[in-house]
Formats: sequence, C-alpha cells, structure tokens
Amino acid sequence: MRRRRGLRAHPPRRLGRAIAEGQLKELLLVLKADVQGSLEAVADQLNKLPQEKIKVRIIRQGVGAVTEGDVLLAAASNAVVIGFNVRPERKQPRSPSGTRWSCASTRSSTTWRRR
Repeated sequence: MRRRRGLRAHPPRRLGRAIAEGQLKELLLVLKADVQGSLEAVADQLNKLPQEKIKVRIIRQGVGAVTEGDVLLAAASNAVVIGFNVRPERKQPRSPSGTRWSCASTRSSTTWRRR
C-alpha cells in the first residue's frame, strides 16, 4: 500500500514551500472555535480561498477546546489543527505511537506540533 504524502513529508514550517512547489495538492484541516458564529465565519472564508494550487478540506469542525481526539484525528489523516480563540485541553495529547506534542498559541489561535 502506498503512503499518502502529507504533512509528515511536509512539516508545518515547510508547508508554504511545499504548496508553492506543487508538492502538496490537498490541505486537510481540523477546525475548532470558541463560538458557532466564529466557526462558521472561519470555515466559510477558508472554503472561499482560491483552490487552483491546493484544495483546502475541513475534515472536522466544532466548538470548544482542542481535544486529544482532534489531535489524534489530525495525526492519523495528516491534517493541521487550527483553533480560533480557543485553548487546548489541559491534558497533553499523545498518539498511539507515543509521539509527544507541543502547543503554540497566539492571541486568537492554537496549534499543536509534534516534538
């Protein structure tokens, strides 16, 4: 079985370059927000992005904290977790393989990264 080339082949810090060079054709997202209105607005704007170079697909969206289940889904499907104005659960997520994660938060977004 052939392995899909996704974020494991293109870590987040090199994601922009992979998109520009045409190496990544689809970007999978797990989207979380603090309220339903924000979630719908962010999802709507992401879906309106031009998709000639790369297709953006939201595989899960929801209101509330970024959970371990969100992170595990993202890891399993080579997706990126985007949190808008939310915080992650206190518990640090772990994948079944024991991969450790770190959290990068800005004023309005949260991103989990593999260590």
